[in-house]
Amino acid sequence: MLTGPLSGNGLPQSCASVTLMATLQGQHVFRPRARVLRLLGEELISDETIAVVELVRNAWDADALSVKVAFHNAQNALGGSLDIIDDGHGMSKETVLGSWLQPATPDKKLRHASPSGRPLLGKKGIGRFAADKLARKLVLITKKEGETTATRAVVDWNQFDDPMKFLDEIHPQIDSHPTPATGHGTSLFLQDLRSSWSEDRIAHLKLELLKLFPPFRSTEVLGSPVIPPALATFQVKLEVDGISEDIGHFPQSLRTLCPWRVRAVVRAHSPTEDEIAIAINNEPERVRPLGGGAKGKKSAAGHFAVEIDVWVRSAEGLAGIRETLDLSLQEARGLLDKWSGISVYRDGFRVFPYGEPGNDWLDLDKERINTPKERLSNSQIIGCIYLSEQDNPELRDQTNRQGLVNNDAFNDLRSAIRQVIREIENRILVDKPTTKQRRSGRRLFELESLKRLREIAETSKSVASTQVLAMIGAAEAEKSSAEETISQEISRYRRILSLSVVATRMAHEIRQQVDIIRRAIDNGLKRLAKASVTIVGVSEALARADESAGIVAREVRRLLPFTRARRKIEKIDLSRLAIDIQSDFTEPASKRNIEIKFASPSSPAEVEVDYGELYQAVRNLVDNALFWSPEGGQVTLSVFAKHGSAFIAVTDQGPGVPTEDEGVIFEPYWSTKPNGSGLGLPIAGEIAADYGGSLSLKKSSTIAGASFEIAIPRAK
Repeated sequence: MLTGPLSGNGLPQSCASVTLMATLQGQHVFRPRARVLRLLGEELISDETIAVVELVRNAWDADALSVKVAFHNAQNALGGSLDIIDDGHGMSKETVLGSWLQPATPDKKLRHASPSGRPLLGKKGIGRFAADKLARKLVLITKKEGETTATRAVVDWNQFDDPMKFLDEIHPQIDSHPTPATGHGTSLFLQDLRSSWSEDRIAHLKLELLKLFPPFRSTEVLGSPVIPPALATFQVKLEVDGISEDIGHFPQSLRTLCPWRVRAVVRAHSPTEDEIAIAINNEPERVRPLGGGAKGKKSAAGHFAVEIDVWVRSAEGLAGIRETLDLSLQEARGLLDKWSGISVYRDGFRVFPYGEPGNDWLDLDKERINTPKERLSNSQIIGCIYLSEQDNPELRDQTNRQGLVNNDAFNDLRSAIRQVIREIENRILVDKPTTKQRRSGRRLFELESLKRLREIAETSKSVASTQVLAMIGAAEAEKSSAEETISQEISRYRRILSLSVVATRMAHEIRQQVDIIRRAIDNGLKRLAKASVTIVGVSEALARADESAGIVAREVRRLLPFTRARRKIEKIDLSRLAIDIQSDFTEPASKRNIEIKFASPSSPAEVEVDYGELYQAVRNLVDNALFWSPEGGQVTLSVFAKHGSAFIAVTDQGPGVPTEDEGVIFEPYWSTKPNGSGLGLPIAGEIAADYGGSLSLKKSSTIAGASFEIAIPRAK
């Protein structure tokens, strides 16, 4: 339905740039106003740097070996000009008329590759809008290889600003003239620049042209080709007022000085599963299922390669750069700033704006705020993601060339890169020297020297020993009181930390279920409003709302262990806790067709603990077990008692813990889950240790997956 005031032709006045033209047969067609082309150009090309890059891409598509970008009097907009000249295959007059004058031409989309076999970049047919973005007038001169005629086209973009002209009333000047048979290519002479180009703007353009191609000169990564061979000889030259400007190059010596060099590829493991192979420095590659878990998910993004260099930005970490390149600390950090970030390249050319300063598209800087010593930031990383049109068709550019379309493929790309980053962070955590020692089975502040002193005093019969024993007793009482106070504080802070982990996962689940409840109630109300309402229809809507409300209630119940401000030590049977865990996890487990089984003990397994704390410890283990278990698998909760200790074990049927990871899985922030916090096992271990117990990984030839066991002294 059309609303609002109508123009003389019966259309809303807001549609004045497009009108309908009647044909002789009584049919109608759209007849756009000329300014539509200008409006489209403003939307399709986001800024002038992107416009220059777009025209350089066109030179590549034309099989050029080099392209020159030359500014003349560019600091003055009016009177300033820009030439973009390539030595590509050029165009015939027929091509100019049949393709170049047709915006959004399907020519490149149909061809897929240039005559020499290069993958085509400019498939949207919007290069001429880039010329409009840069200047008010365009003179195009092109000559096809082997021809003796050159074609010239002159476009005055100012004509497209006339609100009264229709697009078919604009007539570019096109003519041909004889020329020698030698030479070929296309020259764009952009006159009367739309804005001035200061030294700073040209310096920025120079950097963007430099970063237009991957900084690493790799032709393959772990056996996967990453750039077209012709890119190695393709040159971009910059000239300002007749003086050539060297756009520079990436200092390859940096790579030999980098402490962590990472290569990774996402590739097929089976028709339904993908895997990530990761190699750090010169070590053999390690293969992980894509997305973690027991099986690798299939990536909508397709298969691609990754290279990442990771730096330590301290004075010590940059000593090698400073010495080799003769730089100050500030200059060394500035060099890293110039290249830092993770950039995306498709068929060898950069996809903007990934890797730009401030573009935290992987949320690395955001996560580092909370855990600065365990997480990597963009400033520490120089990274390249290598895509191709052929292998990654669902990773499509946004129309304005500012980023990829935010679809399932893009989300899968982000998840895969974050999984690689997590692997690097794990490695760095392992490499860091540490003075921490894990407590295992010892109470907080358990002092061996004090115990030994008491033993010595008790064996002595002197009067002095009696006084020593009294002093030791007082010290032990004071220690016990301090231990209780500090334990309560540690418990409180651990609850806060655990709560943040739980709340992150809960937020998505509760939000999703609330949306379902709202839709179900809305559906029920709509049914009630209809005359044809049925009891069955309303009942179905209310039943769905009730089911989701139950899920929300279950999620909120998981918060209860965190609601008490202080510990409440009580005698509990581990069977009761296991049954509660089994009940609480039945719903999320059933979504993946995983059975949670409880193996009950033959005799009571009672311990004296804070129920909420131990619940959190076991819950962390079950969370992990569900993640790593395959669909249709089983997670088993086992409770038993022996030799003065009670045990609760969580066993899954996942891939198990690799031997090389067994020594680090209990370290805080170490995790192979792409979005894992790395806190589940450390928190569970610390809770067990606070009660004189332990958390351990049990190895068995009969266990297909992983089995973690919490041991707590039995209640007396």
